[in-house]
Amino acid sequence: MADFDGEEDMALRVFGTPERDLRRRFLHPLGYPVSPGEEGQEEEVDSNQQQPVEQPSDVPVQEEDLPPSPEPLLYTPTAVDHVVALLFHLCAAFFFVYMKLETDSVLARIKQEKGLVMPGSDNYGGRLKFLTFLNFHVQIMYFVLALLCDLLPVGQKELQRFRDFIFTTIALPCALVVTSMFWMFSLTPFLRDYAVGADDSPVALMLNALPQHVIHTSHTAVGFLVIIEALLVYHRYSSNSDAIKTIFIWNGCYALWIYWCYYYAGALPYILLHNLGPYLMHLVLLLFLVVSIASYFFGKKITSWSWAGEVN
Repeated sequence: MADFDGEEDMALRVFGTPERDLRRRFLHPLGYPVSPGEEGQEEEVDSNQQQPVEQPSDVPVQEEDLPPSPEPLLYTPTAVDHVVALLFHLCAAFFFVYMKLETDSVLARIKQEKGLVMPGSDNYGGRLKFLTFLNFHVQIMYFVLALLCDLLPVGQKELQRFRDFIFTTIALPCALVVTSMFWMFSLTPFLRDYAVGADDSPVALMLNALPQHVIHTSHTAVGFLVIIEALLVYHRYSSNSDAIKTIFIWNGCYALWIYWCYYYAGALPYILLHNLGPYLMHLVLLLFLVVSIASYFFGKKITSWSWAGEVN
């Protein structure tokens, strides 16, 4: 009896609760039920005594009891954003389809009336060797995909991820490469002489025959449209490593296509590549790659600047 009283005194000193109550509390299979007579009664504990120490529970924690992991902060478009994106995608898709048909019509009319053709467009590979015409097809495919993403309610998240990946790694860099290369060669006299040649060269005659609206919509407006797309529509960027790998693959496929046309049929898309020769033309293709990577980070900067407030 003395031992029991000693254990009870020790439990009272340490936990502020008698030892028999501690046993009832921790050994009872249903917990520690409070009897009706004990309801509302609390033992007075001296303020100098130590507060009860919570004992760790041996019951394993189930996975469903754990709080869910926080999701990454993503922007959910509002109804207004959805309508703006839909209207812009519709207008941009119509613009690129119209300009593709308009450019083909103008080139056919110039060939019929003046007998002029774009150098390199009538041999192996045709106009698909030119990055400008490839960009038309890329932009048309992207904006049709964006329209499907806006209109189809089924699988919208998967389509949106694929749409964002195509835009950030292929559509935006390709359009900005076309715009930046056009203005770099146009504003630099030394490079213009290599790319165009004399005033009576086939390229110069063709550029003089082309309407100005065809030239600038094919080379200038495409860059502004993708920048407006980045400002008006939120795009989720993937990791830099995946994006750079995709840009390498895209530019590598274009370079292999140019090499194949040259080694198989001696056909090159630009007079600049003919003037530089088969060895220095690698520098131009490398420049396309560098500008593509820079365009990707430029688009990422635009998105972070324009949408940081909504995402965070």
